[in-house]
Amino acid sequence: MLRLRSSFGEIVIGTILIAIGTVWAVGAGGYGLLGEGGRLAPGTLPFACGVALAITGVFITAKTLFGARIDSDPDHELDESEAIATAESGAEQSAPDLGSGASDKTPVLTRLSTAARIRALPAAYPVGTVLLFLAVGLLLMPLLGFAISFALVIVAILRFVEKQALRTALLVGVVTSLFGFLLFEVLFNLPLPEPFFL
Repeated sequence: MLRLRSSFGEIVIGTILIAIGTVWAVGAGGYGLLGEGGRLAPGTLPFACGVALAITGVFITAKTLFGARIDSDPDHELDESEAIATAESGAEQSAPDLGSGASDKTPVLTRLSTAARIRALPAAYPVGTVLLFLAVGLLLMPLLGFAISFALVIVAILRFVEKQALRTALLVGVVTSLFGFLLFEVLFNLPLPEPFFL
């Protein structure tokens, strides 16, 4: 019961995803799913996204409900205070010794130097960092074009948030951008925002 109560938010999110996905899929059906000659119609992609959203919501809700029954074994259940104590002890062991001036109660992020804090921000606030990179990418789009801006956003997210090697981040960014070009411009014949490559 404790696990189910703590997972109430996941159940709500799953239910919301099911509702939004269903409404989206039904609404997209009004635009048509297939056009003349078997071509994609304006409602095809929104319909597929709505179905995918609803299925994701079903999986989240089912995992939460059925996972709560499986995980309700009291021998394997970790008390919240035990989990916090375990996390704090792990942070204390991995935190650098900064001398007697640092209080044990001070969060690790505030005990670091300014440069170390800046490097730690993407890990501390990954969602905010991704949103910042997306905003910068949108601002760069008129200057650099869609493909280059998109590739730079992917490289930045992989490098700074996901801590991937620079070579891997560059490779994934370039391949993803080229794949987007081939998929939309060549295969689907759908124009992407101009200028694509500037």
